[in-house]
Amino acid sequence: MGLFAYLEGHEYRMFSTYDVHTYASWAFLENFPKLQIAIQYDFAKAAVDEDQTKVHWLVTNVRTGRNQRMCLPHDLGDPEDETFIRVNSYIMMCSDDWRDLNPKFVLSVYRDWKLLPEHNTEYLADMMPIVEGLMRRCLQASANEWRQLADKARTSYLDKLWTGQQFRFDTGGRFNDTVMSDQLFGYWMLKTSQQDQAA
Repeated sequence: MGLFAYLEGHEYRMFSTYDVHTYASWAFLENFPKLQIAIQYDFAKAAVDEDQTKVHWLVTNVRTGRNQRMCLPHDLGDPEDETFIRVNSYIMMCSDDWRDLNPKFVLSVYRDWKLLPEHNTEYLADMMPIVEGLMRRCLQASANEWRQLADKARTSYLDKLWTGQQFRFDTGGRFNDTVMSDQLFGYWMLKTSQQDQAA
């Protein structure tokens, strides 16, 4: 299909940062669907590949591998490095354990498949093993541990963040009653991906 990437900005030298691309992907899907699919394939390949080259993460002051298998990378590389091969150029902190990248990819695959003409079954078949691997990675904690944490977290979450009308962004600070777009991303993505069912 070919390789395609774009810079997030001139001062942020990383190609196709996925946390931002997720939002830009709507425009790609509508105007340049083949480019959107090419980017998805590039990230899928990067998620399957592993790069254990040691990187010093600046914020945590830790050295770990550049990219773990079944962790969607933050980006597709630096323009002055081997783009598409040496991914995760964001060296402030390791993005392997970020909670938003894997689910955003999974939701984007579903959305792309759902909204592409003729529901591209080849695309879905190619992506399903990666989607399953990324979902498994998201759910690595054992079921018992998760249940215990979920029960405790649910109570704390509701007590501390629910205002009666919406969830606060956090428990303190100047903007604690702000609603951030990522809080609604999953719901919005699924709702807009099912346009033919809405009405």
